[in-house]
Amino acid sequence: MAITHYSLHGTEMDHTFHLKPLLTAAVFHDAFARLNYELETSAIHLEKLGLSWVLSDMHLEFEGKLPYWREPYSVEVWVRKNQQVRIFADFIAINGYGEAFARGTSVWLVIDQQTRQPVIKPDLLNRFTIENRAAIPGFRFSILPESGTVINTATIRIGVNDIDFNLHLNSVRYLGGGIDALGKEFLFSHRLKAVTVKYMKEVLCEEVVTVVNSRLENGTILHQIYSDSEEEVCRFISRWAPY
Repeated sequence: MAITHYSLHGTEMDHTFHLKPLLTAAVFHDAFARLNYELETSAIHLEKLGLSWVLSDMHLEFEGKLPYWREPYSVEVWVRKNQQVRIFADFIAINGYGEAFARGTSVWLVIDQQTRQPVIKPDLLNRFTIENRAAIPGFRFSILPESGTVINTATIRIGVNDIDFNLHLNSVRYLGGGIDALGKEFLFSHRLKAVTVKYMKEVLCEEVVTVVNSRLENGTILHQIYSDSEEEVCRFISRWAPY
């Protein structure tokens, strides 16, 4: 377990002067990376071994008040399960008043940089101390819906600022592309309550992807991202509430 402290900067706030919800995922990834660095299992360490981390699944839920501009906040991250081929990492984000404002869980794999296939590395994964507690008790990853009633589509070209150290589309930018396609009228009148993501395939710089957003029967929104070869590369659902 590790706790990392942050402070909300101006570039990280939304139109209400609070932390942009999707940036919570980025902060969670940073806190997890810092824990890995202490254990010498970070991306920097794995690169020397011809290996890399890959995020396959993520679920986030938002509650309470997100941090306000300049407000300090912290992220507690830990590993709750080690299945040797993958680990489950959870987090809780706490605002400056000591209240939780976000919780999440995720699945990470170590892959070979050449084959891009998962590898079993117990000498690396066993460095994590396992804490048998869940940030979101009762939640389990399951197969996401495959279709809904289409509400809009968008085409996006992946730029240099969209990629990460693996030289593929940053995991948070997948979400940003799908959610931005909902349009400003919806986004300025609704706040994100939860998101569940399945990452399927890497997307590289200068590739063109198509976002298809659909409404499901329960009111949530299904986001599907397709490559220029019409292969689905990411699927996620989002749940919203009016401001």
